[in-house]
Amino acid sequence: KLPQDFASDHRLASFGSLSGGVTLNKRLVRGIELEAGFEYYTRASSFAFSGGNSSFADFDYYVANAALKFGLETLNLNQVGRSRSASSSPHDHATHHDHPFIPAGIMFGHALDKAGDIMVGYRFMYARQSGDILRGSHSVGDMEIVNQACVGTEGCRLAPESMNMRMHMLDIMYAPTRWLNLMLMPQFMDMEMQLRPLEGRPPLRAGGHEHPGTPHATGGVADTIMMPLIKLIDKPNHRLHMGLGFSAPTGSVDQEIRRMAKAEGGIIHFDMQLGSGTWDFLPNLTYAGNHANWYWGGQLYGTKRLENRNESGYRLGDLFQASTWGGYRLTN
Repeated sequence: KLPQDFASDHRLASFGSLSGGVTLNKRLVRGIELEAGFEYYTRASSFAFSGGNSSFADFDYYVANAALKFGLETLNLNQVGRSRSASSSPHDHATHHDHPFIPAGIMFGHALDKAGDIMVGYRFMYARQSGDILRGSHSVGDMEIVNQACVGTEGCRLAPESMNMRMHMLDIMYAPTRWLNLMLMPQFMDMEMQLRPLEGRPPLRAGGHEHPGTPHATGGVADTIMMPLIKLIDKPNHRLHMGLGFSAPTGSVDQEIRRMAKAEGGIIHFDMQLGSGTWDFLPNLTYAGNHANWYWGGQLYGTKRLENRNESGYRLGDLFQASTWGGYRLTN
């Protein structure tokens, strides 16, 4: 499948490129701007003036970005502090004092107070899996994996040693009314799994090729969450709101293992795909209360898959979780 003479460095090929993009900018208040942009880039041998000589190095990509920009030269922080002090009242202080405390790990826990409010946030999550391979609750050795884990196939040769996952999420929230918040949460995710050879593994099939130390890796746009939050109770010391959102299957579920020489790797396993591949319903109910310096709360959250299978032929399971928290504020 490869030409007689080739190099893995795509910069040695003749090529041409085209790119284009759009940027949107919204000034929220003086000195604070919200900016979002999208850019597409394509590179192809056929775009070269000479006509090109190989399409093996053709590729394209797109980049989406968002930023909250602060112009410190236009922000007079001292003046802002004086204005707030001058306009503050006991009622304003009480409102701030009653604002609920929500742990950072709770999704959909915050709601905006006033119609017209806008909030932009960024979340980052890192997860690492490693350790022994389990069968039930017991760890298993390499020979048990080789003899029993891949029956009816060509046999197991490699096992995962560790897996790292990094998720970046942008929170965009807008309150068209006092009782309704609208949220949009795009995600970007990348994962990497390190493999190790199994002791006692079967011999490599004729013509096979593998690099045990080469990690499996995926990355790109993950699923996008759209969530309306509806306030049910909004009293000074008690707040209850409900979310009835959906997750759109914008994350790929057909990511493939990197091709080795002439061997296609095939589709990588579901745990390293970038999304669920199905439309998902995300109902949730969040309560937050406080009294004096004490605060507490709880949340019920679920995920219901709305399709029997995705384009790769499987479906993730449904999810239900309950969280609760409490605390005491030591100082203001």
